[in-house]
Amino acid sequence: MHYSLDVVLLMNVCKITLLVVLACAMVQAQDPISNFSDEGGHSKPGWSFKAGAIAMTGPAIPGSDTERNIAMPMLSAEYDGRYFFGSSRVSVGAGLGMHLLKSRSFTWDLGLGYSERRVEDRADELAGMGDRTAAIWVGTAMKYRLGPLSAGLTLATGMRSEVGSRSTLELAYRTRIAEHWFAGMTASAVFGDAKNLSYDFGVSEEQSARRQGLLASGDSRLKTGEGASYTPGAGLRELQAGIFAGFSPDRSLRYFLMLRGTKLQGDAASSPLVRKPETLSAGFGFTYQF
Repeated sequence: MHYSLDVVLLMNVCKITLLVVLACAMVQAQDPISNFSDEGGHSKPGWSFKAGAIAMTGPAIPGSDTERNIAMPMLSAEYDGRYFFGSSRVSVGAGLGMHLLKSRSFTWDLGLGYSERRVEDRADELAGMGDRTAAIWVGTAMKYRLGPLSAGLTLATGMRSEVGSRSTLELAYRTRIAEHWFAGMTASAVFGDAKNLSYDFGVSEEQSARRQGLLASGDSRLKTGEGASYTPGAGLRELQAGIFAGFSPDRSLRYFLMLRGTKLQGDAASSPLVRKPETLSAGFGFTYQF
């Protein structure tokens, strides 16, 4: 009964808080060290907040040879060490949810996530694909910590059937390298079902016809062979590896740098939307907790 009441409360909070979260400029940002700076354990009662800013550069879409640069504020909040909103635990972007369990060594979260819409003019590879609306994800995330090491599993599914489902396995290492300095590294593998890979890497017959028409008209955005339809299957989407480092003059303030490499795999790498299976992303920023 305790958890059923929590779920009812969570859904009521979602209706109000989600509107606030989506209105914030940070809806597309995620603190790249948030997963590694959280020590777990019991939080103080009432509200706690984290604010900051981040600047990032990386591929415009997965596998793109077009770079995208963004800079924006970040904001997250937690209430009674149980309910949270800000960086999603189940998708890249904004989200909200609750800690079903939270201890110094283990965390189990239930949440919603929001991933931004994809617009055709973001990258040449998307010519003829049309704009794609934003997606809402629901899922769960579990993380186990053992000293400087942590292992995590995330399972999420889109609230629209065409979005599909995906899962992420992650290993991380973090350590302090001096009194005020910290560093770490991460490695992850992302899997998706057939719907999820089609959502990000598929080309329908209708989209293919538009792209072939653009190619026939001499549209310079597309290259030979990129007009074919494509239906990927389920499996491993990508492997990621990252490093981060930062400076923390006190317990509240953190400055950080991060670098992440992504290598698309299997059917994802073979998509006509992919020109560069191996990409790098970099970012820097700061967070202040209060």
